[in-house]
Amino acid sequence: MKTLTYLLLSLLTLTGYSQTIKRASINSIGFTSPNVNFTVGQYMAGNFSSENSKITLGFQQPVRIMLDTSVSIIGSYSICPGDTTVIKANSSPFYTWFKNDVVMKSNDTSLLRLTQKDTGVYRITYSDGLGHFDSSRKVVITQSPYPRPPSPIIYRDTSGYLNSNYNSGNQWYKNGIKIDGATDYKFKPLENASYTVTTTQNGCASIKGSSYFFLVTDIINLGDNQFIKVTPNPFSSNVYLHFFLLKYNTLNVDVFDLNSGGMLANRKMLNTGTNLDIAGLSSGVYIVKVYSSDLKMTYTFKIVKL
Repeated sequence: MKTLTYLLLSLLTLTGYSQTIKRASINSIGFTSPNVNFTVGQYMAGNFSSENSKITLGFQQPVRIMLDTSVSIIGSYSICPGDTTVIKANSSPFYTWFKNDVVMKSNDTSLLRLTQKDTGVYRITYSDGLGHFDSSRKVVITQSPYPRPPSPIIYRDTSGYLNSNYNSGNQWYKNGIKIDGATDYKFKPLENASYTVTTTQNGCASIKGSSYFFLVTDIINLGDNQFIKVTPNPFSSNVYLHFFLLKYNTLNVDVFDLNSGGMLANRKMLNTGTNLDIAGLSSGVYIVKVYSSDLKMTYTFKIVKL
């Protein structure tokens, strides 16, 4: 932040009234005081008249008026493949962009969006319109020598964690939203949702890989060591029905499309450990209905085909 100091003619204030202040030597644009926000420049006060009173000039005193010469950088100075860096000029009456000391005449915006092909030395000159300027802000943009890393691959371990194939640089997302603090190579989901992960290697970030729909539980516990389970879930080829029930030795299974509700498979009188034989299904989410032949016991699962 660069500080410019000028003289401002102070005004004697009169309760209930306001004063008009005019910019000297430039124009007669008026500003209302008190509580006026002065822009950079030199000011003088003029008399204010009303039907009931007249306010006269007071004394001179120095006033500090700030010229904001900072530049905001969003992104990296060394741009990776496919990435964008934004250079933004902060508030100032006038500014001019330069690239490699050549005026960017066609650019009339307060920000520049740069990609790998836009390497160079960028400079901005700020001016207050009164002959005062600052051109000290320079930004050097280079091209990263590193490639964009391949998207991470997600797999689920036997402890219920989702794992990235990268040991470091990970960021996990739930339903497309960043999970704060989830930067380890593994993540334990607590909700049924779609999870993705990105990785940053050598300063370059990957794009998100394939999503993984995680089911917090895919087993139904019925007490007395009784259970029903469809595993693995998600599955890519074979998926099996496992159960232990005191009253039933076999179960029936129907598989439905999640969106249409249409039945896609019907399996009758299955023993525990039976392959449901639905490897031909397309990738997606399906509903599995497991029930006894007397219909006194019915449970449903969501399963995911990769």
